[in-house]
Amino acid sequence: DNILITDLRGNTISIPKDPKRIVVLAPDLVEIFYYLNLEDLIVGRVIEADYPEEVSNIQIVGHFQRPDIEKIIKLNPDLVISTGLVQEKTTEKLMQLGIPVLELYINSFEEMFSVFDILGTITNTSNNTNLKKDNLKQRLNSIRLNQMKKSLKVLAIIWWDPLMVVGRDTILDSVLKEMNFKNIASGYISGYSKINIEVILQENPDILLFVGVNNIDEIMNELKRSEIWSQVNAVKKEKIVVDINPDLLLRASPRLLDGMEELNRRLE
Repeated sequence: DNILITDLRGNTISIPKDPKRIVVLAPDLVEIFYYLNLEDLIVGRVIEADYPEEVSNIQIVGHFQRPDIEKIIKLNPDLVISTGLVQEKTTEKLMQLGIPVLELYINSFEEMFSVFDILGTITNTSNNTNLKKDNLKQRLNSIRLNQMKKSLKVLAIIWWDPLMVVGRDTILDSVLKEMNFKNIASGYISGYSKINIEVILQENPDILLFVGVNNIDEIMNELKRSEIWSQVNAVKKEKIVVDINPDLLLRASPRLLDGMEELNRRLE
């Protein structure tokens, strides 16, 4: 038996009802399966899916950017769940081979909750997924209430040289909005992209958030010595956050709430 499911981009696809063998090609989606107690259905994962520890028991089918089609086929899945994007070609090949693929790329909390609904429907576990969704929403609301008076400007940096920052249409932009911060880059760029230093000076962020950036000690010295960066509020007031686990801010999974609570603590 098949059911029709609409993905997050509005495409309707036919997939098996109650699949028992699912290959999941994204770390955040694997985490969501575990959060929803659906991990027993996963027979294959990408190597980057490394949380929780128990995932080490699940077979690896290549890298996020290069899933291994042959390994996927060998696992004889009822369903493959991918993100689209860089996995678009993989999706096309699998569909040509008659393997159903559901593309779920999450950019916001609303989309994450929609994924809960979709997974609840296809696995026939909507009661459980709704309960899990409500728990997460309650936690999110308490974080929002905590942030009502903030409205500080943030620049989130994921690469230093060249300078790459977090723009709109990303999960971290969504996190910052939920926390009532203003992501200064979102008015200028989408995705993860370069930004002009003039924009940074003009917007003058109150907080610099470095996510997954190496050589932080060198960068901190450079910020203080630089004629340009030393003019920025965040540098003047030493409001620079550097060491939150990047997975807690860049993976669209329930652990984002841990990242938000951690960011709160750093800025108290």
